[in-house]
This record gives sequence, C-alpha cells and structure tokens, in this order.
Amino acid sequence: MGFCVGGKWCRRQDCRKRCDGWFGTMGEIRDACRSACHNSTSFTKEEFLCSGDYIDQEYVIGRYKYDPCKDDDITLPGFLDPLNERERQEEQRQDMLPVYAGLGLLFFAALIVITIGR
Repeated sequence: MGFCVGGKWCRRQDCRKRCDGWFGTMGEIRDACRSACHNSTSFTKEEFLCSGDYIDQEYVIGRYKYDPCKDDDITLPGFLDPLNERERQEEQRQDMLPVYAGLGLLFFAALIVITIGR
C-alpha cells in the first residue's frame, strides 16, 4: 500500500491512519474519527475533539476522564460535579466537626464509666 494515486480514497486512507495514531487506545473515539474521514479528511485532532461537529466533548470526559480541550468552559471538575455541591458539603462537614468531636468524647466517657462500674 506504499503507492497511491491521489484522490478521495488516498486522502481517506491517510485520514484513517491519522485517526489510528491519535486515538489508538480509545476505541470508540478512533472509530468515530475513522467514520468522520468519509465526510472530511482535513480536520485536526483538536478540531475533531473540540469543535462539537464530530464528537461530544462530554463523552470523552465521561468515558476516559480526560479533558481534551483545556481552553473552553467544559472542565473535568465541572463535569463530575455540575451543581458545585463539593464546596457546600465541605462547609457542612466543617460545621459538624465539633458535634462529631463531642459525640466521640461522650462515647469514650460512657465506656470509662461502664468499665469502672464493673
């Protein structure tokens, strides 16, 4: 397959080889890239992943825990925690810390009273 006389078929083959090189271990994305070679053969890796024309960026983040487009609004932490609940939960945990400490002391005091009472 070393010799190819220009044309669509040769460009598609080159495009498929690029897709195999870019996404060799990411099976579904590689297949989507190879399928995109039927319509257009001039896209770049960043255009394929980030434009939204070929594949959803959310799929890549959800499936591979990898953010392919660092300069946009969709981020890995934003995808994994869309309502930003993590900060609220951390504040709630900090507020409950004295209660947990008090309950722990009360538990140990009860154990001491029980062991001394025997």
